[in-house]
Amino acid sequence: MHEKALEIKLSVADHYHNFVIVSYNNMGNSFLHLGRYNEALSTFKKALKIKWSLLNNNQNSSRKTHIVKLYNNIRPVHTLQRNHEKALFLFSKSLKITLSLPHHDQIEIANLYCRIGVIYYDQKKYDKSLDMFRKTLKIKLSQLHYNHLDTSSDYIYIAAIYHHQGKYDDALYMLRKSLQIQLSALGYNHTTVAVSYAKMGNIYEN
Repeated sequence: MHEKALEIKLSVADHYHNFVIVSYNNMGNSFLHLGRYNEALSTFKKALKIKWSLLNNNQNSSRKTHIVKLYNNIRPVHTLQRNHEKALFLFSKSLKITLSLPHHDQIEIANLYCRIGVIYYDQKKYDKSLDMFRKTLKIKLSQLHYNHLDTSSDYIYIAAIYHHQGKYDDALYMLRKSLQIQLSALGYNHTTVAVSYAKMGNIYEN
């Protein structure tokens, strides 16, 4: 169906039109869900190429935001294929563009730092990962309440890095910070709280 829609739109509109980009995205998402990653990647890249050509003619913030969204479409393909370097490259491009926007969303910046941190963590590049998660946490603490549940996961990521580095006291400190937030937001009988206690137990065993 998506292929038919694309055929119709190409026949009645210039192939640089945004409707064509939407069709390529829909096709890419279909290929992605079917596990046809190479076809998904090829289709997403076609959408990206068109959007870049439009951006060259009009450098407004809206078009830049769409470029970031297209990068974010491609990134899961690389992640599923375990192409960490390519996923990292796309996150870095997204971060650079988002930072260039005059009124960028601070929380979106924090989320990009977090995603980059996860890739570094998977690559066992713990120092780089820690730097990204610290940036994430710093932004969230400035934008959200210090007791906001979203900050809890960042403390957990940092604790996991300290655990891998053998810094058990630091890891426990971060887990306690996370646990305090979870208890305040979720209560004592939540499964997330139980998981945090289990993580602390694992560290004590070491």
